[in-house]
Amino acid sequence: MNLPESIGIEVKDKSGRPIEGIIIEIRIESGTKNSYKILSPKTGLDGKTQITRSDFIGQFEDHWEMGLMDYNGTIESANQNVEAYLYDPGWAIENKGLCLAWPLLKNEVPLWGSRTEKYEYLISCVNSKYKTKQQKINISIVNNINLKIKDALPSSAHTIILGDS
Repeated sequence: MNLPESIGIEVKDKSGRPIEGIIIEIRIESGTKNSYKILSPKTGLDGKTQITRSDFIGQFEDHWEMGLMDYNGTIESANQNVEAYLYDPGWAIENKGLCLAWPLLKNEVPLWGSRTEKYEYLISCVNSKYKTKQQKINISIVNNINLKIKDALPSSAHTIILGDS
């Protein structure tokens, strides 16, 4: 995979108003077993965030610590075509005990004080207020990616722009 230094993310509604508190999930295929899933930080007041190359690789590597037998691909052999969509906190909310049973993984330790801190951060996203379809992206050639989202309750449409910052 030819990974950029960072992947910039910008979330706005159709009127151009930034949307704060969104987490994007990126699914990557590598190897013959399970997909790898990378989460962005939440968008800020300006509707922007980014995933750095080192954080992307760190999250990728943590999959091996979570379940060595469940993954067999490498970041180098990963498919350039990925899927981007809204992270769904529903499973985590319904399975708090399972989420908190794990210790922090190697690449999470420098970022979080505890598993509870990470859990609370993830479930506090505003993603459940919105919906979208998955979008395929070639991460090696796309600078800006437009991902349409709309309110989970019928109403306005929003745009998420992913790309190099």
